[in-house]
Amino acid sequence: MNETGAAFDPSLLPEADENFHFLAYPLHILVWTCDAQGACDFVSPSWLTFTGREMRQELGRGWLERVHSEDLPVVQRALDEAIGAQQPFRMLYRYQRVDEIYRWFVAQGMVRNTPAGGFAGYIGQCFDVTAYQEGEAELEHATQRMIALLKQTRLIAVVL
Repeated sequence: MNETGAAFDPSLLPEADENFHFLAYPLHILVWTCDAQGACDFVSPSWLTFTGREMRQELGRGWLERVHSEDLPVVQRALDEAIGAQQPFRMLYRYQRVDEIYRWFVAQGMVRNTPAGGFAGYIGQCFDVTAYQEGEAELEHATQRMIALLKQTRLIAVVL
């Protein structure tokens, strides 16, 4: 019973509301937090769905296991520099999905503070931008193919 004498109805909790669930647990955004040393201390359910791994595997620096090997040094350096400066950051890297396909992500980290105002770490989100990245890559490939073709001809191309 609540203070009005009515029985408690769990369906009235915000978690039962579809809009609340979409905002609190978005499938299209991976949410995370890390401490002042950069150790991940939380990932959202959408993160776990994306990777197919358990929370314990992602915590600490375990999440780095899914970063593409070519991007890993850049990601680690950017994170370490942001922590050293205690500043927000944004970076682009490839991250492996549960089906072992790499997707391009933009990760944003916003500074979290302690109640006293000290640096506590970051709260962040990752957005899948693969469609945009692959579009740019396809445009670059098309441009390179066109340049190679033009080099084989005696035609002059003018681009305005």
